[in-house]
Amino acid sequence: KEEEKEVVHEYALQGFLCAFLDGFVPEEGLEEVEMSRLEKLFGELSRARLFDHNGWVHGLLARGFFEPRPTGQPADPVQAKHHRLLSNLAWYPENPHDVCQRSILLRSVGLLDLGFMVRFYAIKINRYLFWSPNDVSALKNVLINPASNCFDGFGADPSLKPAGGFSEERATEIEWEESVSVAWLQHEWPHHEYSDPFTDGVVLSHAHSVLLSTLCKILSEAPQFVLAQLTRHMCAVVKLVVSKGIEDKVELDIVDMEGVVEGQGLSDEVLFRASTLLELSGDAYSLVVLLQWLVTNNISSVAAIALLENLHTVRAIDMTASVFRTCAGALARVEASAGRPSSHTATSLKELLRALVKQGSETCLKSFEEVVRDVPTPGPCMQAVSAAIRAVKMSREGAQADKSSLERDSDLGLDKHEEDVLAEAIKTGSQRPELAEAVGQALSSRESFDALAEAAVKRMSETKAGHGVLVSTVLRAAVNGTLREIRSSYRFGCTGFAISAYSSLLWSLDKKVVPRLPRILLHIVMERMYDPAVVPAAMEESTPSTVDTPQPQTPFSPQTPDSTVVATVSGSKEKEASDVGHRQEAALAFVGVLLARGQLTWEEVEQAVKAKLEHVVKSHESVRPNFAKLLLKFVELLLTDKVKGAAAMMPRLDWQKLCILRQTQASISDVYLMLKYLAQLTDEGWKQPALECIEHIVHDDGFCRIAARDNPHSFFKECSKPCMRLLMLHNQDIETPFRSFSFRRGRRKGPLEAVQSAVAKSSDWTAHYACTELRILVDAWKGGLAGESSEDQDGIALLRACPDERMQDHLAGFLEHLGEESKRALGEALKRPAEMLIEHSAVVALLASLWRQPSRASRTADLAKAMGLSFADKSPQSTPQAGWFEQQMLRVILAALGCEPVSRGAMGLHTFFELFLHPLALPTGHSPDSVESSQRAHREAFEQAVVQFVGAYPAGGDGGPVGPYKVRLEFVGKLVDQTMRSVEVVESREYEWG
Repeated sequence: KEEEKEVVHEYALQGFLCAFLDGFVPEEGLEEVEMSRLEKLFGELSRARLFDHNGWVHGLLARGFFEPRPTGQPADPVQAKHHRLLSNLAWYPENPHDVCQRSILLRSVGLLDLGFMVRFYAIKINRYLFWSPNDVSALKNVLINPASNCFDGFGADPSLKPAGGFSEERATEIEWEESVSVAWLQHEWPHHEYSDPFTDGVVLSHAHSVLLSTLCKILSEAPQFVLAQLTRHMCAVVKLVVSKGIEDKVELDIVDMEGVVEGQGLSDEVLFRASTLLELSGDAYSLVVLLQWLVTNNISSVAAIALLENLHTVRAIDMTASVFRTCAGALARVEASAGRPSSHTATSLKELLRALVKQGSETCLKSFEEVVRDVPTPGPCMQAVSAAIRAVKMSREGAQADKSSLERDSDLGLDKHEEDVLAEAIKTGSQRPELAEAVGQALSSRESFDALAEAAVKRMSETKAGHGVLVSTVLRAAVNGTLREIRSSYRFGCTGFAISAYSSLLWSLDKKVVPRLPRILLHIVMERMYDPAVVPAAMEESTPSTVDTPQPQTPFSPQTPDSTVVATVSGSKEKEASDVGHRQEAALAFVGVLLARGQLTWEEVEQAVKAKLEHVVKSHESVRPNFAKLLLKFVELLLTDKVKGAAAMMPRLDWQKLCILRQTQASISDVYLMLKYLAQLTDEGWKQPALECIEHIVHDDGFCRIAARDNPHSFFKECSKPCMRLLMLHNQDIETPFRSFSFRRGRRKGPLEAVQSAVAKSSDWTAHYACTELRILVDAWKGGLAGESSEDQDGIALLRACPDERMQDHLAGFLEHLGEESKRALGEALKRPAEMLIEHSAVVALLASLWRQPSRASRTADLAKAMGLSFADKSPQSTPQAGWFEQQMLRVILAALGCEPVSRGAMGLHTFFELFLHPLALPTGHSPDSVESSQRAHREAFEQAVVQFVGAYPAGGDGGPVGPYKVRLEFVGKLVDQTMRSVEVVESREYEWG
């Protein structure tokens, strides 16, 4: 009976969800956006076994939704909505359905099944995952020539059309873009007089990025059905490689085997590519499940690092306890084994488990404790995890805890001798030519990086060099290799080949020497940013030089004894300055690649940058501008999406990964603290570069996505407001960069244009983001608006000053028929006090939005209410309170109803809004998109929207200056008076005024 009851109620919400689908109507202008959200929602509901796909399709068949439609009969919008959902709804193994039935049903209604694209792009994914930088023939295989149709032979039917925004034509366009890029490479490559590993590597690296660019576009634009198929394919390919072709070890769901290399084991590079593609597809759940499977069957440090980078998903899907149990078991097995690689993997697992402990709930901590207690002979890493559990419990109970057990080791973990060696390497730039020669083989040899690492370790032992010197040599070689790419004659410029190669070499060295080399490298970069030995003090006001003053050789120096052969550069100061700038940015790019590949954690890099900023702020030291800019560029690399400088030197795959990490790994409080330090740095010599850095950050889409992860009001309270206060404190004449901040793409020219953009809500954000933007604008423009009057602006004067020609043609006649009382009321309602100009502009913009889109009256009312709540914490003297925006909107409506032309029926409220309010809400230079008043449907919809808006205004006191109930009574009274007056006018045949 219990089993029968479970089956009956498995889809308890099915009826409600089907009714929701029938009644769902996307809002005008947002059809594609809202339908895409609907497809994602029901895909996840199907995966969670809350929505029965088969039951839904059977219901559509019973209702005749797939019956042929008579010729000439328009499509039923309800049926079209269900057809599109059927076409694009994702197929998940947790709740499978018959894909053949789906294809047949779509064909019966003339829709194209995009399943043929799955096989086409599965082959591309195979080629991308198993791309070898040493395979010269790979460039010839990457091109699929789209002569007429790139999908010929894959089952495309030109007589059918797809449902939704993604089409076969768009996919063909993407393929043509790839073909042109690859054709240029094939044309340019044979023209070189010689071919060596470095030349081949640079060209193949660019071809690899071209292929990634295509896959990124597909993974961001393709419908959910295609994406779900491709993500399962990637997961199955990884499992197949691990199982070495033994099919009974893994449930195969591979779309196509072409290009899959079997039996070689799973390399770190293949796993890194696969995990990044899964993150780009947006299916983090499949990635977590795959990584957990790998920890059980083929544990590696890459899998542990990838799980550490996706802890937010682990917590979101409630897999914390399961992942901890799996990783703890893997750590116990690793510590029972021997070998340096095992030690590297154990360290990665330890950091993952400690992060899970630090963020775990009380229930999770109990289960964690039980898992650790069951380990028979815990090793050092497992003991560290156990200590972290005790420390978290003590801290939550209010006891004094050992904080070192909760945090990642802040030191470099070196003994005293190695610390001395590192300090000496930083101070003197110590070099070993033999070691540099061994490290330099990474760009000129076709041997594996493991073999090159063994040779480098052997040379390090022979020369008695320390780890600091080894890391410094690798960094110097990566910087020199990057400069060699920049100076080459390739039209596509730097591809990040050298940085990628040396990051792989450092990874191999890290496993063979000690798992701390990337952290040593980060320490070297941060220390040498301001090392006076890099640039002599005598050249402070000009450009760096290596000729006038002898100096130790460092990775930032224009020339080093172990430099690779590069094109000669003249001795002009400008070119030397450019050379040093490129070296500095190449060093930052190297750190960015290590961060993207998990060799450094986001927390480590963030703490290093924050510590340097804090040191500069608190020490008040004078730093030369050219080196101040380097630190600011580091901050921009972490927080923005701008592909320039260091970002442009990184491989495209690593840059995509860094953009993903920015959204998932950044600690909001630490990001805010960085901006606060930058705001304090605007004092003294840092003013202009720090201001430019803040402006670049707050206007960038990448930073806006970071801020969007937080509560938008919290972002205003904890970040923008304190930063603006600091800017005003240090420099009274400063123009704060937050004046143009926006959660949306693109920048606005002024505050009034920003108000219109926020109220129009043209993006995907909710009302809370629009309210936060307005709060930031109000504070950022405090003290006067650029180009705006500092005096109170009367409403009648504003109407007369509006440049709209159509308004001015009707305004004079309208004002002639106004009585003194009605003119005064209208002027007061539209008045814009100087200290509240933005708020009153928002009121007019809200009313214009109500006229422009009457179907969204409820959303306009919600936005007005949210604005009142957002401004409720301001002082009550001269600032809006809760309900203020609704009240001001009603004041304008009441003033309009009181105007004689409107009250006497000579002009409708719809015409008043069209002629006067809508143009008044637009920024200067914008022409209004007018809706003809003769369109009765729009006029009726607007009038109903006004009544709906007034009805939505709360009937109880809300703390506003005027009781809402009284305002509603006044509105109804005026509406009745206007109706009675209109009847009298009609009876007396007074149809026109003026």
